[in-house]
Amino acid sequence: MHKKIIKDIFIRDKESESLQEELKTMEKTKKSLMFKFLIITVAAVIIASAGFVMLNKVSLATVEITPYQEIVEIDSRIIAVGSSDKGYDGLVFETVNADADDTKTIVATGFSADGEKANGKITVYNKYSSNSLRLIANTRFETPEGKIYRIKNPVTVPGMGSVEVTVYADGAGSAYNIGLTDFTIPGLKDTPMYKDIYARSKTEITGGSDGNTRIVKSDDIEKARAEAKTSVNRALASVLMSKKPEGYVFLNDAMKIDYVESSNNPKAGSGSDKATFKIKGLAAGFLFNNESLSNELVEDNKRSSRKPIGDSGDVYIANLEDLEFKVLSYDETDGKLRFSVKGDALVVWNVDEDMVKSDLTKAKKNNYNDIFQKYANIEKANIILSPSWWKKIPKDKNHIEIKQIIGGVDNSNGSASIDE
Repeated sequence: MHKKIIKDIFIRDKESESLQEELKTMEKTKKSLMFKFLIITVAAVIIASAGFVMLNKVSLATVEITPYQEIVEIDSRIIAVGSSDKGYDGLVFETVNADADDTKTIVATGFSADGEKANGKITVYNKYSSNSLRLIANTRFETPEGKIYRIKNPVTVPGMGSVEVTVYADGAGSAYNIGLTDFTIPGLKDTPMYKDIYARSKTEITGGSDGNTRIVKSDDIEKARAEAKTSVNRALASVLMSKKPEGYVFLNDAMKIDYVESSNNPKAGSGSDKATFKIKGLAAGFLFNNESLSNELVEDNKRSSRKPIGDSGDVYIANLEDLEFKVLSYDETDGKLRFSVKGDALVVWNVDEDMVKSDLTKAKKNNYNDIFQKYANIEKANIILSPSWWKKIPKDKNHIEIKQIIGGVDNSNGSASIDE
């Protein structure tokens, strides 16, 4: 064979083998790329699915709901009984007690040209007999210095006992102001009782003044009494409020208060530039369960509502403590409390939050408004999603928080929106 032909055949064979190898390599590369693409696609789908599941688990939704609410004018007379009355099926109350005191300084505004008589307290002792002894009005008591003081009213000293009385100086003047001392009874002198029936100071005797001095007027006392009662009432309300348990309302203006004034308080006409006025208040406060009181008031006033109210439990009063409560009477014998309630009550219609959450987890993004319109008691709703770019409500209702907006009375048509 010709040498050139042999060479050509050899070269063609070589090129053919090389082309086949190249085609095989390209096929392998193509399969490898397709496999890698498939792996990447599957991984991306898995990652996206996992991310979607994860986002559903960590995403949150806050739903701001404005329930239907309106102002209803309340004007009721209510009867309630103490919680200890187990046979009563109406409104009941709990009683809490508190005490507080206050002292006011009286600046005397009166004026006397005759002077004032001193007074103070003494203890009279009967060591003479086991029989009681009656001392008549104006009985005299004498100090070792010879100053005379008298009692204004009769008093009985028990046998082998004692009694506390107030004595008044026999005359006006500062000379009758004395410290603690002993007293004898001149009327018993020259009798066996003189030594064993006697008196000792309980307090200093003060208040005596000479002519042209200041005296306490009745107006001065009334002013101090009014100011002291105001301070005591404020303190009592604060103490009672601190004792209020969760879920109860304390009727701030419905306290029963008994006042006790100090026996040492000045009397009108007593001589002193300044004097102290002391008073103590003992209060019984009335506590009501929020739900029970709200139901009672709603039932009594539901005809005043624009929107029909069926069961009073369907609504509640959000501002109970803003209403005006006044005790009309409290009979401790039968335990009945009668009180009035007036004012503008903010009546709010209840929304079943758990049911709303359940419906939202099943909803599609575009029909949230339809969900809220199913609830006649919802006026407005706004959905806030977290993270903000995630536009789907969580499937887990535990990740949904509902906040009710109370106080903005705006009875417009119901609607929902999502914060972008």
